[in-house]
Amino acid sequence: MRTIPFKILFLLSISICVNISISQTIKVGGNYSSVVGVSTQNFKPSFGLAVSFSWNRVINKKLTFQPEIMYSEKGAEQKATVAFLGNIKIIANLKYLEVPLLFHYNFSDENTRTPFPFLFGGVSLGIVLQEESILLLNGMRIKLNTTDVRPFDPSLVIGSGFAFPFRSHAIKPEVRYSMGLYPIGSSRTSKARNSVFSFLIGYTF
Repeated sequence: MRTIPFKILFLLSISICVNISISQTIKVGGNYSSVVGVSTQNFKPSFGLAVSFSWNRVINKKLTFQPEIMYSEKGAEQKATVAFLGNIKIIANLKYLEVPLLFHYNFSDENTRTPFPFLFGGVSLGIVLQEESILLLNGMRIKLNTTDVRPFDPSLVIGSGFAFPFRSHAIKPEVRYSMGLYPIGSSRTSKARNSVFSFLIGYTF
């Protein structure tokens, strides 16, 4: 029930994109992901792929609304010491289809020919496509069952970037941070939430 508002926003964004989109952006980059909400002493961040396609709807000269569809790989590595087993490592890999709904503030007119910075923020709804946990023990890789992963991952998103216009296009490198609003696991004892820095390069056309 908690994800219903995000589903409504998703449907509204698709409607907007189909009917009044004016430009599109393809973005490719990577994620530097870990977790928050628990002690991170034994956690190590992991790297993953991030790819998105977005629509840009101009609200005024400096403000735009940008719905996206994004493929995002997240996860983390956890080290622990277990009696009779010694040191072990658990690698969690999560693949999401995400729908960020973002508002962009440009520090210059979108039609300018000179480079300009921009800020953005909003919400995102992640849908789990694939989940995998691997136990590394004495050189062996053991696949673990992961049945308690929450199927939806709503999050908050903030970021900034720089636009380099040329002709009617633009190159837009950006960095964003997203933090999950709910634990990754669906059990009552789960506390770890996704925490992800994304580094992307976009091409607007």
